[in-house]
Amino acid sequence: MFTGGALEAQLDSATADQEAAIAAFGQSVLRAFEEVETALTNETLYEEREQYLESVVENNERAYEMERNRYDVGQTALLSVLQIQAKWIGARVGLVRIKNERLAQRVNLHLALGGSFES
Repeated sequence: MFTGGALEAQLDSATADQEAAIAAFGQSVLRAFEEVETALTNETLYEEREQYLESVVENNERAYEMERNRYDVGQTALLSVLQIQAKWIGARVGLVRIKNERLAQRVNLHLALGGSFES
């Protein structure tokens, strides 16, 4: 009565602040779920890419060995051997990159799930 509605205004302000905090919390929760979902999806994709690159590395290694044998008996030029060897090395580099990306993705998933690195 004596404050001229100041108490009601304070109550309205506190209610608005509470609603804003709830909305911000909801946004944070949605963002966290999105990060976890993305990390889980990426893990599957990285695994598939890693398996594919492992088979590419194996195939290129076999091709290199075959071409090297052909070179040893004089059936092909050294350039051909070196070209196949470059493909094999490139595939191995790609495989290492994917493995590194997959490990980094696992760290991101760990962090998205609320994990830490403190003991």
